[in-house]
Amino acid sequence: MNPTRQVSGGGTEEDLVRLAIRAVAPEEEPLLVFLQPAYRRRPDRWRDDPRDLVRVGGGEAGGGGFHETVEPLLPYVMVLTGVALTALRDAAQGHATDAVRGGLRRLGRRWRARRSGADAPALPAVRLRPGQVLRIEEAVTAAARDPRWALSEDQVALLRAAVRDAFVARFGVDGGNADGG
Repeated sequence: MNPTRQVSGGGTEEDLVRLAIRAVAPEEEPLLVFLQPAYRRRPDRWRDDPRDLVRVGGGEAGGGGFHETVEPLLPYVMVLTGVALTALRDAAQGHATDAVRGGLRRLGRRWRARRSGADAPALPAVRLRPGQVLRIEEAVTAAARDPRWALSEDQVALLRAAVRDAFVARFGVDGGNADGG
């Protein structure tokens, strides 16, 4: 599997949500087109109670919301994927200076290569380090254990594994630096 493959025409977050929901509740994937617009407008709103996302009315989620017989997992997957992306972003900000310096060095090499007529080196594929996967698991677990969500430990474990596995499937895991930094 190509670790950076695209799942759909959407962005990275949508790709991750699709991978995760396909693993735990593939029958809910069609709901994504109804829920994604409301989620994108105000992603932080849904952290208090992801179940509210399926109750979106006013035409945003197909009219007066969905009548629940079984609570869908998709809102939880959407929120937890956002939590995991935020955790990675926050961790990456601590290492931004080194990344910028390295990027400037690569840009300088590419610029010199273009001037000399040689092909520019390909950018390396984005891969997760084991420490980053651990950060994803920790952030998702902490969010899913929010008492307002009232999830059992089995549900927390299922959602954590689905989100973690989606990130691993999308980006792959590098065998490098164990601290994720």
